[in-house]
This record gives sequence, C-alpha cells and structure tokens, in this order.
Amino acid sequence: MHDQKRRFVRFENGVQRPMSKIRGRPARNMMRRGRWARLALGVGLFLILVASAAWGFAEEPLHFRDPYSGQIGDDWEEISTIHDDLTYVLALAAGFSVSDSITLQIWDQLVDSEHIGPGEAISYTNCSAGQIPPPPDVDAVCGLKPHSRVIWPMPDAMQDAEHCATSRFGPYSPFFHFPHDNKAELGALRDWAWGLSEELVGYEAYAWGGPAEFTVLQASCLYTRTSTIVTGMEPGSLQAFATYLHSLADYYSHRECIAHMDELGMPWATHTLGGHPACDYNPANPQTDDVHGREFYTYTDAARTDEAIQHIYRELRARSLQREGAYWPLDMDEPLVGLEGSPTLAEVLSTFVHQWTFEEAAQRRAWLDEVAPAILAQRAPRQTLHLPLLYQTPPAPALNAAAQPLDWGELVTTTTPYTIYKADFLYADSFLTTDLRYADRESYENHALTIYRAHDGRDFLQGRPVVFFVHGGGWVDGYRDWYEFVARSFTGYMGWVTVVIDYRLTSDQVFIADEYCPDRVTCEQPDSVANRTKAAWYPDNIEDVAAAFAWVRANIAQHGGDPENIVIFGHSAGGHLVSLLATHEDYAENLRPHILGVVSLSGAYDINEVNPFFWSAIVDQTYPGGFSNTALLTDASPDAYLKAGMALPPFQLLYAQYEAPSLAEQALAFDARLTSFDFEHELVYLKGYNHLDEMTAIADMDAEPTQRIVAWMQALFAANANVRVHLPMLVRE
Repeated sequence: MHDQKRRFVRFENGVQRPMSKIRGRPARNMMRRGRWARLALGVGLFLILVASAAWGFAEEPLHFRDPYSGQIGDDWEEISTIHDDLTYVLALAAGFSVSDSITLQIWDQLVDSEHIGPGEAISYTNCSAGQIPPPPDVDAVCGLKPHSRVIWPMPDAMQDAEHCATSRFGPYSPFFHFPHDNKAELGALRDWAWGLSEELVGYEAYAWGGPAEFTVLQASCLYTRTSTIVTGMEPGSLQAFATYLHSLADYYSHRECIAHMDELGMPWATHTLGGHPACDYNPANPQTDDVHGREFYTYTDAARTDEAIQHIYRELRARSLQREGAYWPLDMDEPLVGLEGSPTLAEVLSTFVHQWTFEEAAQRRAWLDEVAPAILAQRAPRQTLHLPLLYQTPPAPALNAAAQPLDWGELVTTTTPYTIYKADFLYADSFLTTDLRYADRESYENHALTIYRAHDGRDFLQGRPVVFFVHGGGWVDGYRDWYEFVARSFTGYMGWVTVVIDYRLTSDQVFIADEYCPDRVTCEQPDSVANRTKAAWYPDNIEDVAAAFAWVRANIAQHGGDPENIVIFGHSAGGHLVSLLATHEDYAENLRPHILGVVSLSGAYDINEVNPFFWSAIVDQTYPGGFSNTALLTDASPDAYLKAGMALPPFQLLYAQYEAPSLAEQALAFDARLTSFDFEHELVYLKGYNHLDEMTAIADMDAEPTQRIVAWMQALFAANANVRVHLPMLVRE
C-alpha cells in the first residue's frame, strides 16, 4: 500500500552483481538526513521529479531482513512491511510451507526493490531474466509537441534498465504499481499469476516534454502502447503470484489516486507533491500524514489497508487450497491461542494496521514476529491421498440424477478459496423452446436449474446456506449459463450453495419446440410461421420461479444446502419475480414461510407505474394487452399485496445511480410502502453503478454491491442459526 514496495529473488547460481548506488540505502539515508538542507538549497524541482517517479506501497524506515539468515543491517534496502513481513505471515496463515511463504515474501518485495543485498552485493533480484523493450520513435509519437526532455521512464533510477520489468521507474511501472481493477490490468495479472494465460499482456508508458517540463503531469507528450511483458517468471509460479499480490495491494494503496488521475484525463496515474491530495507523496521526505502515511494508525485512509489485507488473504487462501498449501488455512475469526488474550487472526491484522504510525515500522515487525510462531503452532497439516480416482474429472450427472458424495457435478474453477462444482437438474416436467435470436438455444430445456456447491479440498461442504438466483432480461431474455459468475462470490468465497434457474421467456422470438419449431430453420418456414406457438406469457414466468423454489426446498439438502436457510435474489426482471414470489397471495402458505429473505437488485414493484415509453416493448410481449390490461399488471405487482399484519420475509432493495428508467423511483416507492407497514427491510443506493455493471460486479467479492448483499445475507443466516438453536427440545434440566 505504500509507494516503495520491494520484492526479492535469490540467484540460483549464486552469482552476485554490483548494485546500483542510485537507489541504495546510503542514497536514501543522505536524502533523509539532508532533506531540509536540500530544500533550502532549492533542489525542490528535482524532488518533484523523483516524487512523480515513485510507485507503490511506500517503503518504511525499516531495513530488509534476510528471511533465511535473519541478517539485517543499515546497508540493506528499506522495505514495506505490507509487502515484506506481512506477506510472510499471511502466507503462513493461509497454509503455505515456511519455504513457500518466504518465496512469496521475497518476490512480493522485489516488485519494488528489483535488487536486494548488503552493500553493493546482490542476494535477491527479479531482474535476471526480464526484458525492457526499446522506446518508441519519439519524433513519430510526439510530432510537433515539445519532446526534447525524456520525463518517463527513468532508466538511470533503475537497478538494471534492460531487465527490471517490474521497476517503479521503468515503462511498465504504471501497469504493475498503479493498476486499474479491470480485466486488462489486474485481471491480466491475476490470470497470469494463476497460469490461466501463458503471456502477460500489459502496456508501456512514456512521457516527454520541453525544457521547462519536469513531471508526468507537466509533460506535453504522453504515450502508451500495448505490450507482452517479459519478466522471466513462469506463468502460474509462486513468483508470478507474489507479483500479482503486490499489484493487488498497490491497487488499494493507489485507488483514490488512480481515480483522480482518470478524472484529469491522464493515461496513467502518478504521485505528485502538491495540489492533488489523493496522490500527494514524496519518497525523499515521507510524512506520517501524507497519502501513504495515512494508510496506518487511526487515519480514515487506513481502512483501505484493511480491505487490501482481507483481499490478499482471500487470494492466498485460494491459492493454498488449490495448489501449494501444506496446511489448512486459518479462518479470520479463529483465535490464536499462542498470543496473550487469544485474539482472532482478524484482530491481529487490525492491530498491525492501526496500532502504530507509518514511522513505527519496527513495532509492526516485532508484532508479526510474535504472531508467526502462534500461527505455526496452530496449523493443521493437510493429508493428501494420491489415488488415481481423485485426479479424474467427475462426470456431470444427468438431469434429475441423485448426487453421490464423491461423484458430484462438473468442476467450474479452482481459483477461489473453495473449489466450485456445478450440476444441472430438472425442477418440473421438461419444457423445450427454440429462441430465434440464438443458434445454441434450439429445443432448449427451460425447466432446469444449476446448483453450484463448494469443496474445501477435503470434501463437499454440507448444510450450507442457499442463494436462489433469478436472472433479469426484461422477462424476455437471459439464460442460466450466462450467470455462472454469480457463484464465484457466493460459493467460491463464502462456501454457500448457489442455485441459478431458467424460466420460460415471454419474448415474441421464443417458441415452443414442437414439430413447427424444433430449430430456427424449421421455425421460420412459411408453414411453421402460421402454426408456431409463443412459448410463454405472464404468469408462466412466476409459476416457473415458484416451481423451481419448491424443488430446491425439497431437494437441496441432498446437494449440500440447508433448506431452512434460503435467500432469494434477483436482478431487474429477476428482482421483480423474487419480490412477487415473496408477496403474491398464491404462495403465501406453501412457499413464503420458507423464504428467509429477499434481495432485489433494481427490481420493479408496481408494473402499472413504470414508464410506458421505455417499457412498452417488453410489457407488451409479457402481459396480454400490455399497459391497457391494468388488472393483470396489478396482479403482477409485488406492491399490490402489501398489507398490515402479513407475514413477510425481510427485503434488501438495491438500486443504481445510473439506473434504467423508472427503477430508481420504483425502489424508493416500494421502500416507502414497506416502511409504512413497518416491514423489515434495507434500501441501498449504489453510487457510481449502472443497471448492468451492478450485476456483473457480483463476480467481484470486493465490489460494493457484493459486499452489501453478502453482509446482509450473513446477518440473516446468523440470526436464523441463533433462532434455530434455541428450541425447547434442546433445553436440559
């Protein structure tokens, strides 16, 4: 989270090379001791230039300590306790061996440090096999823009200007140290770190200016180009994974600065000395209250350090369970009995962040030195059975097949803390349709659902809470396999069972797959057009949702779920349908009592009141008579069924800042109605989100929509567990 992060690599052949004195500890000592004198002598312009070149979680006043020998001294590089000492402790807690934890620790710090060694010797480096590309033709790139001065990159500040790909001063610096949380940057690093991609594709950054331009912000000519980055690290290796963890931490450290630079129209982010508080940091004169100093102690900014640590630990835990882990990971709420007072792992990490200021790095290291032995003493080794059967991909069961304990479903992903498996089942009599819009939806089974469940490396989890998801698409579009990403957070991270259903679509392009419409070609023949049958109208969709819920309630225990802990969740049209399931009088007796809670993300609650200009097309396809059939629209409106004294499950209503027409008003009006009857509910406004990305964000455990929904569900599940424990039959004399 600080700008000067460091990672280290030990030469396997034992060769040591001279270390550049430019970034060695003696140079930084001189900067610290003479900072005021230099400022008095007017070297401020140089400091501005250096500040613009500093990237990452800042190094602290603490020297690198060799994890193998314990050696430490004034001639070692300064480090970040986030990237160095804490990475080691988190890796131990996640279940990595000591040697693998050290590897992660060293390579995390090396992303900043490039070389580490005592004096001019090198003990660790990540530059031995990297490759820096030649710069572009500045005349061709800049044209008439001033470009006599090279502002970025700064090869003279690099340990090795030809090979240190992750350097904070090289052309790849913004990619590694100021990454955006998107598929092209953090997503590319993650895929490469997990070995899901063989190449790391990023971008190079360059800046030039005239004689009076010294910083990236002043530069007249800024240029980026896509590039395949050669690091010398094997895709999927621990070294690559540590590099990704470093960039992940830097994202949290710099996210306000990144957002600020985006607002300024900058192609990449950089630190500055003044005028831009989100980016204000000077590596030659770090302060306890600058942008990085505030990432510790009691400052508000320290909250992003907490978030970073939680995310890093989830990634380490997933990696440990799926790959190299030798011990079972510790849970965040697990007490460390070897420490006084038995604080939980979460409390230990909070102490690390909030107990000491930025300058008190030695105290943070001393604290982690106490924590590490407590973790080591508490870990339980994993027992691996090397049986051929365990290395075969479990076959996907046929629809309606019963689950077997060791033979269930199809592998989805191993890159989450829990491995995700899925299996498909029919929830009602088969109903086939052909969708003229899609080549892969001919004679498609509608009355089916997919169950996603979690495996912890030992076995499938049992008795887990259930998230029953209904997709959106205006009632006329959408299929369950498009929403596999929903299980990533709920199942992969939380260990819950996720159920995603199909229901009959009311589109005028979807027809019953009978003799006239088994496929698209047949369906569009003249004779077929006159005889084909539209697949569905309201209330077919809500009847399917109800049938699917009833099936899940009756069968989910066989597939790892708890039938007493089911929350229904829907987006857009799906939000409308889950809200209708929970309110419609037809389901009040048999289904509503078994709904623990309702999450409606941008749903509709009074169909008569949505904007006809925008909604007529899909309302006409879904409800016979369209907006003129007010009685039918009232029947389909959750709001119409609210009345005093009715038994209603709790609701969480969410809506986006950039919402589809009418849906913000729908959420606010339904919230007011729930309030008027004193029904338990929560209203959440998702600032910065639109109607589509609020849904895709559910794949990201750290996104605000996911965090708000998960927290609300957790509270429901916990409260229900407490209620269920206090039963008269459990009371003993």
